[in-house]
Amino acid sequence: MIYQDKYHLTPEQSLFLAKKLLDSIIYCGMKMENRAVTFPQTKTILNGVNVPGVQLDDSKGFGITVPSVGDKYTLGSAVIEILGVNRTTDANNCSIILMITYGETKFLFTGDAERDAEQTVLNSGADPSATVLKVGHHGSEDSTTYPFLREIMPKYAVISVGDDNSYGHPRENTLSRLRDVDVKVFRTDMQGDIYCTSDGKTITMSVEKNADADTLTNPVKVRKQSLLKLRNMFFEF
Repeated sequence: MIYQDKYHLTPEQSLFLAKKLLDSIIYCGMKMENRAVTFPQTKTILNGVNVPGVQLDDSKGFGITVPSVGDKYTLGSAVIEILGVNRTTDANNCSIILMITYGETKFLFTGDAERDAEQTVLNSGADPSATVLKVGHHGSEDSTTYPFLREIMPKYAVISVGDDNSYGHPRENTLSRLRDVDVKVFRTDMQGDIYCTSDGKTITMSVEKNADADTLTNPVKVRKQSLLKLRNMFFEF
């Protein structure tokens, strides 16, 4: 699934994964000036990417698909259903919202979708309830809103976020909402790689490190500049 912001997969990485895993790319079709713009332009850009052993070739059935709400795809024994596609000029709300269902277990992926995109899914009458939620927009305060979260009511939530990132993600008010619904939260900044294993009935969660981390509380971090300032004040005294 392609999303255009630079801190997600690069076009090269997306194209490589799509060719190796899916043989196609599902793209939100965002139209935006001066960025990975309209569908034809995006396709031209991807065709021109120099990735060894990878080349888009429509004659072989490989290409870019801009899905519609309700479209379904198979992934082994699982089913992927598109719940939200907002072709707007807003990069975050253009994220594809999708559900992966495997047996009795469900995984909801929201990309960087924010309040407007979440509400669009709710207004459509779709059922976003899921066992695992990939928390929207790295835990941004504008995502994972109360109305959306109350309909999902996940057992587990995963926040994909960089350690000590400049955006301040995940935000405290987002963590507060997750605390209110009593969900077990996992975070990549604290726990590294996170693994969700489903047998179709139950899900087992495991992490690379720090299994007992307090993931619902942001650690207090003192930046190097602050430490340097304190040191200088000490020596001046």
